[in-house]
Amino acid sequence: MLILWHGLSICPAAEVRIVEWESRSTTAPVTGLGREAEAWLPTFRLALETLPESAIVGLALSQPAMLGLPPDQANGLLPLVSRRYEMMAVDPVYARVPSALPYCFAAIQPPKGRATVYVPDGLTPATKFMVFLHGYGGSFLWYQHYLSERFPDRVILCPAFGISGGSMSVTYVREAIRAVQAQLGWKPGRAPDLMGLSAGGFGASVIFNSSPSDFRSLLVLAAYPPVAVEASILGKANAAFLAGDQEAFVLDGRWRRWQEIQRKRPRAGAVFSLVPGGGHFFMLTHADETTQWLQQRLK
Repeated sequence: MLILWHGLSICPAAEVRIVEWESRSTTAPVTGLGREAEAWLPTFRLALETLPESAIVGLALSQPAMLGLPPDQANGLLPLVSRRYEMMAVDPVYARVPSALPYCFAAIQPPKGRATVYVPDGLTPATKFMVFLHGYGGSFLWYQHYLSERFPDRVILCPAFGISGGSMSVTYVREAIRAVQAQLGWKPGRAPDLMGLSAGGFGASVIFNSSPSDFRSLLVLAAYPPVAVEASILGKANAAFLAGDQEAFVLDGRWRRWQEIQRKRPRAGAVFSLVPGGGHFFMLTHADETTQWLQQRLK
Protein backbone atom coordinates (compact mmCIF):
# COMPACT_ATOMS: atom_id res chain seq x y z
CA MET A 1 0.00 0.00 0.00
CA LEU A 2 1.45 3.35 -1.06
CA ILE A 3 1.14 5.96 1.69
CA LEU A 4 1.17 9.65 0.87
CA TRP A 5 1.22 12.41 3.47
CA HIS A 6 2.06 15.96 4.27
CA GLY A 7 2.80 17.19 7.76
CA LEU A 8 2.05 20.45 9.48
CA SER A 9 4.77 20.98 12.08
CA ILE A 10 3.30 24.07 13.65
CA CYS A 11 4.60 24.03 17.20
CA PRO A 12 7.73 22.40 18.68
CA ALA A 13 5.58 20.90 21.44
CA ALA A 14 3.09 19.14 19.17
CA GLU A 15 1.96 18.85 15.57
CA VAL A 16 -1.01 17.89 13.44
CA ARG A 17 -0.52 15.74 10.35
CA ILE A 18 -2.79 15.02 7.42
CA VAL A 19 -2.22 11.40 6.36
CA GLU A 20 -3.47 9.88 3.11
CA TRP A 21 -3.20 6.34 1.76
CA GLU A 22 -4.47 4.41 -1.25
CA SER A 23 -7.69 2.65 -0.31
CA ARG A 24 -10.55 0.66 -1.77
CA SER A 25 -12.54 1.11 1.45
CA THR A 26 -13.56 4.76 1.05
CA THR A 27 -17.21 5.72 0.84
CA ALA A 28 -19.28 6.84 -2.13
CA PRO A 29 -20.44 10.48 -2.41
CA VAL A 30 -23.26 11.51 -0.12
CA THR A 31 -26.81 10.93 -1.43
CA GLY A 32 -30.33 10.89 -0.05
CA LEU A 33 -30.08 14.17 1.83
CA GLY A 34 -33.55 15.27 0.83
CA ARG A 35 -34.68 17.92 -1.65
CA GLU A 36 -33.73 20.95 0.44
CA ALA A 37 -30.24 19.71 1.29
CA GLU A 38 -29.60 18.43 -2.24
CA ALA A 39 -30.41 21.91 -3.59
CA TRP A 40 -27.78 23.42 -1.30
CA LEU A 41 -25.11 20.79 -1.95
CA PRO A 42 -23.44 22.44 -5.01
CA THR A 43 -23.18 25.76 -3.15
CA PHE A 44 -21.87 23.98 -0.09
CA ARG A 45 -19.19 22.17 -2.09
CA LEU A 46 -18.10 25.47 -3.65
CA ALA A 47 -17.84 26.99 -0.18
CA LEU A 48 -15.70 24.05 0.92
CA GLU A 49 -13.09 24.99 -1.67
CA THR A 50 -12.90 28.66 -0.74
CA LEU A 51 -13.82 29.22 2.91
CA PRO A 52 -12.27 28.21 6.26
CA GLU A 53 -13.96 25.43 8.18
CA SER A 54 -15.39 27.86 10.73
CA ALA A 55 -17.31 29.66 7.97
CA ILE A 56 -18.35 26.38 6.36
CA VAL A 57 -19.83 25.09 9.60
CA GLY A 58 -21.65 28.39 10.10
CA LEU A 59 -23.13 28.03 6.61
CA ALA A 60 -24.16 24.44 7.32
CA LEU A 61 -25.80 25.34 10.61
CA SER A 62 -27.72 28.13 8.87
CA GLN A 63 -29.13 25.37 6.63
CA PRO A 64 -29.46 22.60 9.26
CA ALA A 65 -30.98 20.12 6.81
CA MET A 66 -27.43 19.65 5.50
CA LEU A 67 -26.45 18.11 8.82
CA GLY A 68 -29.75 16.42 9.55
CA LEU A 69 -30.47 18.79 12.46
CA PRO A 70 -33.73 20.47 13.49
CA PRO A 71 -33.47 24.30 13.50
CA ASP A 72 -33.56 24.62 17.29
CA GLN A 73 -30.60 22.27 17.70
CA ALA A 74 -28.65 24.08 15.00
CA ASN A 75 -29.30 27.44 16.64
CA GLY A 76 -28.11 26.15 20.00
CA LEU A 77 -25.04 24.51 18.53
CA LEU A 78 -23.82 27.48 16.48
CA PRO A 79 -22.47 29.67 19.34
CA LEU A 80 -20.82 26.68 21.04
CA VAL A 81 -19.03 25.59 17.89
CA SER A 82 -18.14 29.18 16.99
CA ARG A 83 -16.40 29.55 20.33
CA ARG A 84 -14.39 26.39 19.65
CA TYR A 85 -13.24 27.78 16.29
CA GLU A 86 -12.24 31.05 17.94
CA MET A 87 -10.00 29.05 20.27
CA MET A 88 -8.52 27.14 17.36
CA ALA A 89 -7.73 30.36 15.49
CA VAL A 90 -5.29 31.42 18.22
CA ASP A 91 -3.90 27.94 18.87
CA PRO A 92 -0.51 27.62 17.11
CA VAL A 93 -1.00 23.88 16.64
CA TYR A 94 -4.40 24.16 14.92
CA ALA A 95 -4.55 27.61 13.34
CA ARG A 96 -3.34 26.40 9.92
CA VAL A 97 -4.63 22.84 9.80
CA PRO A 98 -6.77 22.24 6.68
CA SER A 99 -10.32 21.01 6.96
CA ALA A 100 -11.33 17.43 6.13
CA LEU A 101 -14.80 18.56 5.03
CA PRO A 102 -13.94 18.91 1.32
CA TYR A 103 -12.89 15.26 1.44
CA CYS A 104 -16.05 14.23 3.33
CA PHE A 105 -18.34 15.95 0.80
CA ALA A 106 -16.38 15.01 -2.35
CA ALA A 107 -18.45 14.69 -5.51
CA ILE A 108 -16.69 11.43 -6.44
CA GLN A 109 -15.57 8.48 -4.35
CA PRO A 110 -12.04 9.24 -3.12
CA PRO A 111 -9.28 6.87 -4.28
CA LYS A 112 -7.43 7.51 -1.01
CA GLY A 113 -8.26 7.39 2.65
CA ARG A 114 -7.66 10.49 4.76
CA ALA A 115 -7.08 11.16 8.45
CA THR A 116 -6.11 14.07 10.66
CA VAL A 117 -3.64 13.09 13.38
CA TYR A 118 -2.62 14.98 16.50
CA VAL A 119 0.90 14.01 17.57
CA PRO A 120 2.13 15.06 21.03
CA ASP A 121 5.66 16.06 21.87
CA GLY A 122 8.04 13.30 22.94
CA LEU A 123 6.44 10.42 21.07
CA THR A 124 7.55 7.02 22.45
CA PRO A 125 6.17 3.45 22.37
CA ALA A 126 4.54 4.26 25.73
CA THR A 127 2.52 7.15 24.26
CA LYS A 128 -1.18 6.31 24.44
CA PHE A 129 -3.25 6.17 21.27
CA MET A 130 -6.87 7.10 20.53
CA VAL A 131 -8.97 6.59 17.38
CA PHE A 132 -12.01 8.89 17.08
CA LEU A 133 -14.88 8.28 14.64
CA HIS A 134 -16.82 11.40 13.68
CA GLY A 135 -20.58 11.76 13.69
CA TYR A 136 -22.99 12.83 10.94
CA GLY A 137 -21.95 15.93 8.99
CA GLY A 138 -18.30 15.09 8.43
CA SER A 139 -15.00 15.09 10.30
CA PHE A 140 -15.02 18.54 11.91
CA LEU A 141 -11.62 19.72 13.11
CA TRP A 142 -13.04 20.98 16.39
CA TYR A 143 -13.60 17.38 17.50
CA GLN A 144 -9.88 16.74 17.55
CA HIS A 145 -9.04 20.14 19.02
CA TYR A 146 -11.43 19.43 21.88
CA LEU A 147 -9.84 16.02 22.56
CA SER A 148 -6.23 17.19 22.25
CA GLU A 149 -6.95 20.00 24.69
CA ARG A 150 -8.03 17.44 27.28
CA PHE A 151 -5.61 14.65 26.35
CA PRO A 152 -2.51 16.50 25.09
CA ASP A 153 -0.16 13.55 25.66
CA ARG A 154 -1.98 11.10 23.36
CA VAL A 155 -1.84 10.43 19.66
CA ILE A 156 -5.36 11.21 18.39
CA LEU A 157 -6.30 9.73 15.02
CA CYS A 158 -9.45 11.07 13.35
CA PRO A 159 -10.24 9.21 10.11
CA ALA A 160 -12.48 11.10 7.67
CA PHE A 161 -15.19 9.01 6.04
CA GLY A 162 -17.78 10.82 3.99
CA ILE A 163 -20.65 12.51 5.74
CA SER A 164 -20.98 9.89 8.49
CA GLY A 165 -18.65 7.73 10.53
CA GLY A 166 -21.52 5.35 11.14
CA SER A 167 -20.70 3.17 8.15
CA MET A 168 -16.91 3.21 8.50
CA SER A 169 -15.45 -0.27 8.18
CA VAL A 170 -12.88 -1.98 10.36
CA THR A 171 -10.74 -2.34 7.22
CA TYR A 172 -10.66 1.42 6.74
CA VAL A 173 -9.78 2.02 10.38
CA ARG A 174 -7.00 -0.55 10.24
CA GLU A 175 -5.64 1.15 7.11
CA ALA A 176 -5.64 4.49 8.90
CA ILE A 177 -3.80 3.05 11.90
CA ARG A 178 -1.16 1.42 9.71
CA ALA A 179 -0.69 4.60 7.67
CA VAL A 180 -0.19 6.75 10.76
CA GLN A 181 2.25 4.34 12.38
CA ALA A 182 4.25 4.09 9.15
CA GLN A 183 4.53 7.84 8.71
CA LEU A 184 5.43 8.43 12.35
CA GLY A 185 7.86 5.51 12.38
CA TRP A 186 6.10 4.57 15.59
CA LYS A 187 4.82 1.36 17.11
CA PRO A 188 2.66 1.91 20.19
CA GLY A 189 3.10 -0.34 23.17
CA ARG A 190 -0.60 -1.04 23.49
CA ALA A 191 -3.73 -1.09 21.34
CA PRO A 192 -5.60 2.17 20.77
CA ASP A 193 -8.81 3.17 22.50
CA LEU A 194 -11.71 3.47 20.04
CA MET A 195 -14.12 6.38 20.53
CA GLY A 196 -17.20 7.27 18.49
CA LEU A 197 -19.55 10.25 18.64
CA SER A 198 -23.22 10.03 17.64
CA ALA A 199 -23.33 8.22 14.26
CA GLY A 200 -19.65 7.44 14.75
CA GLY A 201 -20.61 5.76 18.02
CA PHE A 202 -22.81 3.29 16.16
CA GLY A 203 -19.98 2.64 13.70
CA ALA A 204 -17.45 2.25 16.50
CA SER A 205 -19.68 -0.28 18.26
CA VAL A 206 -19.89 -2.45 15.15
CA ILE A 207 -16.14 -2.19 14.50
CA PHE A 208 -15.24 -2.98 18.11
CA ASN A 209 -17.58 -5.95 18.13
CA SER A 210 -16.07 -7.36 14.94
CA SER A 211 -12.46 -6.96 16.06
CA PRO A 212 -12.17 -6.37 19.83
CA SER A 213 -8.52 -7.44 19.97
CA ASP A 214 -7.58 -4.45 17.80
CA PHE A 215 -8.64 -2.00 20.51
CA ARG A 216 -8.07 -1.53 24.21
CA SER A 217 -11.53 -0.12 24.90
CA LEU A 218 -14.70 1.25 23.31
CA LEU A 219 -16.06 4.65 24.35
CA VAL A 220 -19.32 5.86 22.81
CA LEU A 221 -20.72 9.37 23.19
CA ALA A 222 -24.33 10.30 22.33
CA ALA A 223 -25.18 6.88 20.88
CA TYR A 224 -25.97 3.32 21.97
CA PRO A 225 -25.19 -0.24 20.83
CA PRO A 226 -26.95 -1.09 17.54
CA VAL A 227 -29.42 -3.96 17.74
CA ALA A 228 -27.24 -6.23 15.59
CA VAL A 229 -24.39 -6.15 18.11
CA GLU A 230 -26.23 -5.25 21.31
CA ALA A 231 -26.05 -8.64 23.03
CA SER A 232 -22.32 -8.99 22.40
CA ILE A 233 -21.44 -5.40 23.30
CA LEU A 234 -23.38 -5.55 26.58
CA GLY A 235 -21.07 -8.33 27.72
CA LYS A 236 -17.84 -6.41 27.15
CA ALA A 237 -16.45 -4.86 30.34
CA ASN A 238 -14.16 -2.57 28.34
CA ALA A 239 -17.09 -0.87 26.57
CA ALA A 240 -18.71 2.29 27.96
CA PHE A 241 -21.51 4.57 26.79
CA LEU A 242 -22.24 8.17 27.79
CA ALA A 243 -25.40 10.09 26.87
CA GLY A 244 -27.30 13.16 27.94
CA ASP A 245 -30.34 12.35 30.06
CA GLN A 246 -32.53 14.39 27.69
CA GLU A 247 -31.79 12.19 24.68
CA ALA A 248 -34.83 10.52 23.09
CA PHE A 249 -33.34 7.05 23.53
CA VAL A 250 -32.94 7.79 27.25
CA LEU A 251 -36.38 9.31 27.76
CA ASP A 252 -38.14 6.42 26.02
CA GLY A 253 -36.71 3.91 28.52
CA ARG A 254 -34.12 2.13 26.38
CA TRP A 255 -31.20 3.35 28.49
CA ARG A 256 -32.89 2.13 31.66
CA ARG A 257 -33.44 -1.27 30.05
CA TRP A 258 -29.72 -1.61 29.25
CA GLN A 259 -28.81 -0.61 32.80
CA GLU A 260 -31.24 -3.18 34.20
CA ILE A 261 -29.73 -5.89 32.01
CA GLN A 262 -26.29 -5.00 33.29
CA ARG A 263 -27.35 -5.07 36.93
CA LYS A 264 -28.64 -8.65 36.50
CA ARG A 265 -25.54 -9.95 34.75
CA PRO A 266 -23.32 -12.35 36.74
CA ARG A 267 -20.19 -10.69 35.36
CA ALA A 268 -19.24 -7.11 34.64
CA GLY A 269 -20.22 -5.79 31.23
CA ALA A 270 -20.57 -2.51 29.38
CA VAL A 271 -21.09 0.65 31.43
CA PHE A 272 -23.95 3.10 30.74
CA SER A 273 -23.64 6.62 32.21
CA LEU A 274 -25.71 9.80 31.91
CA VAL A 275 -24.95 13.52 31.88
CA PRO A 276 -27.66 15.27 33.95
CA GLY A 277 -29.39 17.96 31.89
CA GLY A 278 -27.47 17.00 28.76
CA GLY A 279 -28.91 16.73 25.27
CA HIS A 280 -27.27 15.39 22.15
CA PHE A 281 -24.43 17.94 22.26
CA PHE A 282 -23.36 17.49 25.88
CA MET A 283 -19.77 17.21 24.68
CA LEU A 284 -19.93 21.01 24.29
CA THR A 285 -22.67 22.04 26.73
CA HIS A 286 -21.31 19.88 29.58
CA ALA A 287 -17.62 19.80 28.73
CA ASP A 288 -16.35 19.34 32.29
CA GLU A 289 -18.64 16.39 33.00
CA THR A 290 -17.70 14.80 29.69
CA THR A 291 -13.99 15.27 30.35
CA GLN A 292 -14.23 13.79 33.83
CA TRP A 293 -15.99 10.69 32.48
CA LEU A 294 -13.46 10.26 29.69
CA GLN A 295 -10.52 10.63 32.08
CA GLN A 296 -11.96 7.89 34.28
CA ARG A 297 -12.25 5.53 31.31
CA LEU A 298 -9.00 6.46 29.52
CA LYS A 299 -6.38 5.45 32.06
